[in-house]
Amino acid sequence: MPSVYESMTAGGQRGADTEALRQLSLQTIELVSYRLQVLPLDGSVFWLRGAAIEPIKGSLHFSTDRRQNEDETISVNTVLLTTPVEVTAFNAIGPRLILVAEVKTGPVGAEVPLRVAFTRQAGFYKSAGLWHYSGESLHPALATQLIETGDALPLSTQIVSNSLPAWLALATYDPPWLNAGNPGFVLYPSFAVPQNAVAPYGSVHIEPESTEAVQAISSVVPDLRTGGYTVAQLMRDRVRVTLYGGHNDDGISFLRMVEQYSLDTGVIGITNLPAVRDGKRRQPEFGILAQQKVVNFEITYNQARIADVARQLITSASISITAAP
Repeated sequence: MPSVYESMTAGGQRGADTEALRQLSLQTIELVSYRLQVLPLDGSVFWLRGAAIEPIKGSLHFSTDRRQNEDETISVNTVLLTTPVEVTAFNAIGPRLILVAEVKTGPVGAEVPLRVAFTRQAGFYKSAGLWHYSGESLHPALATQLIETGDALPLSTQIVSNSLPAWLALATYDPPWLNAGNPGFVLYPSFAVPQNAVAPYGSVHIEPESTEAVQAISSVVPDLRTGGYTVAQLMRDRVRVTLYGGHNDDGISFLRMVEQYSLDTGVIGITNLPAVRDGKRRQPEFGILAQQKVVNFEITYNQARIADVARQLITSASISITAAP
């Protein structure tokens, strides 16, 4: 019988863990690649199914947490994948690619299919020779964002109901009379900034609860695109724009650009007194502060005009689609 010391050595621990994994029933796990697709109209994020990669062998452990929220009651499945070899395919994942495992859980004959994305590797002990990957199953309310074929992408209409398309359109706004010109910040919707984005860039956060109607009854206006009529509503948003990688002059130039855009196009009206202020984004490991500028806007806009702006974005932005067989 091995001593306590022997069982704690690398060889002893590796043998114990390998034997424990061997006693578990290894199963074949299918992995499918999904590629990022960002709609040019409003920056909405979708993932388009691609090719399957070589299956892996591993053991799956499930834990289920039932959550009762205001708008849904769901079972959140946290999945732990244990493998005897490193899944090198996970190392190739980049900002525009994810790997989704298609697995089943539940009693035999009543299995429930799940799609799982692994976001974390933890608990790795080199001498044990075991790799542990954890992630969550796809929530039902978000299943619409993973699509099977390119023709399912909603390319002809915007997803959002707020002023976001107008902010994304600022990237192409640079009239010759604009003092200092367009400072060149690439703007992204909040919570949809690409992974490891490099400054200069900015995020646009429109507070969901701030979107409200200013006009009691919507108007019926001509639709120049179809020749018919459409419904328009005067709306209001509170918008926070966070800029990274710029200095004071860049922040002021951005604010002046938004003001000029409002004057020139009439797409948005500014109702507050916006000003450029400094943020305090820090990283203690390096003892540094980011070049972060924040500008808060309160704006009004007509939904029909925002829809027009979104349609115009199609002519200045493109999306590459590869249909899966």
